[in-house]
Amino acid sequence: MAVLDGVQHATRAIGDWISFYNNRRPHQAPAMRTPAEACRSAA
Repeated sequence: MAVLDGVQHATRAIGDWISFYNNRRPHQAPAMRTPAEACRSAA
């Protein structure tokens, strides 16, 4: 049971990090915008 809990925790932590990276963390290359902002403005 502990292995399943570890996998669920890892899955949630990775998902949270990806969300932070794409939606809240500004990136230097696209003029200090988040990847989500850069993608919306390119469309």
